[in-house]
Amino acid sequence: MFDTKHIGRAEVLDGFNAFTIEIPAQRSWFKIIFLCVWLCGWLAGELFAVFTLFNGPEDGFTIVFLSVWLLGWTFGGIAAFLSVLFQLVGKDRFVLGRTELSLERTAFGMGRKRKYNVDLIKHIQYNNQPALTGIFRKIAMNDPKFFQGFIAFEYKGRKIFWGKGLSEITAKELFEDIQNTSFLDKDQFTKI
Repeated sequence: MFDTKHIGRAEVLDGFNAFTIEIPAQRSWFKIIFLCVWLCGWLAGELFAVFTLFNGPEDGFTIVFLSVWLLGWTFGGIAAFLSVLFQLVGKDRFVLGRTELSLERTAFGMGRKRKYNVDLIKHIQYNNQPALTGIFRKIAMNDPKFFQGFIAFEYKGRKIFWGKGLSEITAKELFEDIQNTSFLDKDQFTKI
């Protein structure tokens, strides 16, 4: 049986075997619309290159160049499509079980899933400091180059971050919920 509650955009499911936080992906309608228009142009370029490759060139250099270009073009289009798809239906999940923590960034169940042994997790902390401070802090909070996430911990000597798309208020409440789960020992948390 799960206890369910909503904190900001996050849904928290607290059950006997797992503590789960699920956050819908942040949507930037400008990026979604821009990428959809860009993908239309991309498709035209892709079809033109395929048509040209199979019906036109006879010299080796042109065939090799078009093949390499088409490969790069295809990967770029796939990346753009996946970005749109994630923004529309993607989710970030924090799933804490008795032996494993899973951090997932998925759309339709597919995507990146990273698993961590709970016993090896150390120094869990609330992180609200981007790499920049001062006048640029607000910009840095929304820029992935400077801010990795509100929840941070150490795992095998590496710093792991999660919760980048949260507001500070939501992140603080979620961190308190994580501290109160029975799946982690109190000495795994960093005292601030």
